[in-house]
Amino acid sequence: MNDLILKKLIFNNLKSGIGLDKLITNKILMKTALQKKIFIVDDDPFWNRKMVETLTNLGYSNIVSFESGEDCINNLHLNPVIIFLDYQMKAVNGLEVLRRAKAYLPSIGIVFCTANEDMGIAINAMKSGSFDFLIKHKVTEDQLGNVLESLCMEDADKVY
Repeated sequence: MNDLILKKLIFNNLKSGIGLDKLITNKILMKTALQKKIFIVDDDPFWNRKMVETLTNLGYSNIVSFESGEDCINNLHLNPVIIFLDYQMKAVNGLEVLRRAKAYLPSIGIVFCTANEDMGIAINAMKSGSFDFLIKHKVTEDQLGNVLESLCMEDADKVY
């Protein structure tokens, strides 16, 4: 487990008054999360590489990237627990991928990561089940770590 994530998790939990037993449970959840499959779906190969590198730096290793929405849809049988998804792609846009992924596996965590700053698209994505909507040129490693930690802690029954 990435030491920075672990230290942050411990600090945040102790600061919020969570007991040691809950802290141990959260640590186990985070270790399990680092082993879960993550999809990156974007038609920009540079962005895909950057996301893989960033997620690897955060301690994740089971990462699969796709350059089209169709490829993602055709590989949902691999059961990713998180999908980082672009909006503007050829043939199938991100909202359609979101809808089809949620229809296949409702518990999947979808995070839009796009250059498109259209609030209408962001609202549609959130209403359709996206966990978050991030703007590419503003995304930091810390922000991705926070989103992943939030997904992990959102529901103890779903381990991301």
